[in-house]
Amino acid sequence: MYVYEVMETDVQTIHREATFKEIIDLLVTHKISGTPVIDDDRHLVGILSEKDLLQFLFPTEEEFYTDVEYWKNPHHLMSEAKRIVKMRANDFLTREVITVRPRTKILTACSLLLVHSIRRLPVIDDDKLVGIVTTNNLYRNFLQTLV
Repeated sequence: MYVYEVMETDVQTIHREATFKEIIDLLVTHKISGTPVIDDDRHLVGILSEKDLLQFLFPTEEEFYTDVEYWKNPHHLMSEAKRIVKMRANDFLTREVITVRPRTKILTACSLLLVHSIRRLPVIDDDKLVGIVTTNNLYRNFLQTLV
């Protein structure tokens, strides 16, 4: 079985210049936890997940211990959180994206998801985004065939 047999081709994407509000609207409206980020030519430039957004809400361990009192203050946390609403997709995305091709074997895709602890793999053909395969696609379309 191959990726093209289980991938979604109607992929919700976001443009690299999308605002924070546009990102949140897309994720909430479509009940998804992440999305590929594309440029004007539909080339994949990154991937954006809820985790990427949440990481901007809280300090790194180093930042936290540099000024513990600042980060323990809820007013400071809120002011830091408010700064992300001015950011764009390009500021949040993960640039090094693990991808597959339509003719990648399903077991290879499964192993990539597990090894890299990720939930989605953009499917690329001729340098363009043509689909996405997620853990849900695999559960619904592949693992059920094993029973």
